[in-house]
Amino acid sequence: MKLSPIVLKLRAANLTEFDQSIAGSAELATAQADTLEVATAYVIQLLEVAVPNTIEGDVSQRLIEGFGVVVAIRNDLSQADKTGLTAYDKLFNIRRELWNILVGLVLPDDDDGQYNVEGPIYYKGGTLMDINPAWLWYQFEFEFPARLTGAEQTLDLSDLETISTQYVLTPDAQIPLKGAAALPGAITDSDLDQIIDLTENLLAGSFNSGFAAGFDLYEG
Repeated sequence: MKLSPIVLKLRAANLTEFDQSIAGSAELATAQADTLEVATAYVIQLLEVAVPNTIEGDVSQRLIEGFGVVVAIRNDLSQADKTGLTAYDKLFNIRRELWNILVGLVLPDDDDGQYNVEGPIYYKGGTLMDINPAWLWYQFEFEFPARLTGAEQTLDLSDLETISTQYVLTPDAQIPLKGAAALPGAITDSDLDQIIDLTENLLAGSFNSGFAAGFDLYEG
């Protein structure tokens, strides 16, 4: 799911006490580690549940997408707030503000041929995350249904029958390889023209006799 439309919707509505102080999950991690200055809300993804495929051959799976709105509100505006009572009362108003903006909202599909939103956002519930003398953290949870569809596909890769390689007669100044360069550019005049045929018996023939004569293994 894309979280940006939800964040932008909450900001554009301008109906919550958070105003433009509504951010995503990256900012949440920073806020929990540092000191907040103003009440803030964060939109984070919580879950993605996929129901087993319901048709044979093609794919049609119902998804439940879940996200949370984590709010941090001040708990130290008065002596009464030390108990959390005033902050909890404020949560009641914040919940209604979020309901008015999000409940019933149908998110866009973004013209995705495989992913389709099938219904509006609904409320799942809330959870207290943390409370201390300064801040109360609470998570409001929301969900909406979606569907993943796809046509049956076949694996059109060819069988691995040959490997291109480069033999280097040692001792050689370029061996062992140093640095991050990859073949063929790592070795001068490399053409990778040598072929290992995996359909043949590698324990017989020139390939096996070459290793029996004494090959060195280098990892670059």
